[in-house]
Amino acid sequence: MTPFAFVDLVGDGFQALWEYKIIIGLFSIEILGLGGLGFLLWRKKNDYPYKGDTFAWVVSAGIGVFVVSSYAIVAVGRIWTQALPMLSSLLLTISLVGFAGFFLSGAMNGHFPTLRPLSISSLLIILLIVTIRLAFLKQLEFPLYYDSAEHYQTISSLQNPTIPQRGSCGFETLDPSCYYHLGFHSLVVVMSQQVGDGFSIAQLMLGIGHVFLLLFILSLYLLVRRLGNNRLNSGMITVIFAGLGWTMPAFAVNWGKYPAIASLAVSPLVVYWIVTSLTPKVKFDGRRIIALCILTLGMALLHSRSIIYLFCALCAFAVIYYLRNKITQQDSALFLYNEFLIIWIIAILNPDFQ
Repeated sequence: MTPFAFVDLVGDGFQALWEYKIIIGLFSIEILGLGGLGFLLWRKKNDYPYKGDTFAWVVSAGIGVFVVSSYAIVAVGRIWTQALPMLSSLLLTISLVGFAGFFLSGAMNGHFPTLRPLSISSLLIILLIVTIRLAFLKQLEFPLYYDSAEHYQTISSLQNPTIPQRGSCGFETLDPSCYYHLGFHSLVVVMSQQVGDGFSIAQLMLGIGHVFLLLFILSLYLLVRRLGNNRLNSGMITVIFAGLGWTMPAFAVNWGKYPAIASLAVSPLVVYWIVTSLTPKVKFDGRRIIALCILTLGMALLHSRSIIYLFCALCAFAVIYYLRNKITQQDSALFLYNEFLIIWIIAILNPDFQ
């Protein structure tokens, strides 16, 4: 890519960011607001809004509550039609109160994120990644691939409870072949009630899908930073690779696999809390269990097949804990080097390997 083409790409990203600013802003406010409200309700002494596990808890609880609440609102709306717009507005109001309270709680106590040179450069890298990711929304009027048409039908049907359902999925026809991602559809329906006529269903699908792509990078950052003993550089290296180097799961946008992308975006945070809960010398905190349960439920609603991924993660942790005292550090290093060697050989033989 030439420098001029790169500048054009970034320019397209800023245009898309401006076009979808309301969707991105509302989504961020609802996650941080709902999670922040939970933080304020269960806050303990020496808990700081922007520190370590606290911010991860706010994001995790916010996502879980947002997905579960949206699903519940749409389910009630199938029975009581007037409830859909009222409950959607109520959820937004609660989010705004929680959002303001979360950040004001840090301001009143004098706790702010410190802006160091590394932090500033990290923010610039994140801004670059956001604009490049969003650049692919420019002049895209409808999500790609035929899966998106099915999602559109289901969302349109759920948005209008009085109209008979046109799609093959929905709360009245829980077809086992397709009922497993109504959580994503519910998010779009609730946000469509909140933004009004400013955005079509297609635009909401596109915008929310790309927000989940960005959320995937954030959740990976939090997980790797946790595994790296809260080191900022380890998390940022992951952000660079996931944001600029990997074509997946971004390539799933071409398939219209928005529910799968949303579920994948949440899954690293589920692993985050499993790791934290199983870490020795960490005091028990019931809030971690709450975050894990709510987030797991939200992940399952977004795409219930993600439970298979969670089961695999639990099996991997069981093996790790079993082998922890069985093998030496040299053996662990040998296994790691062999794994890198195998991945490198596969990448050489197959350049499209992810």
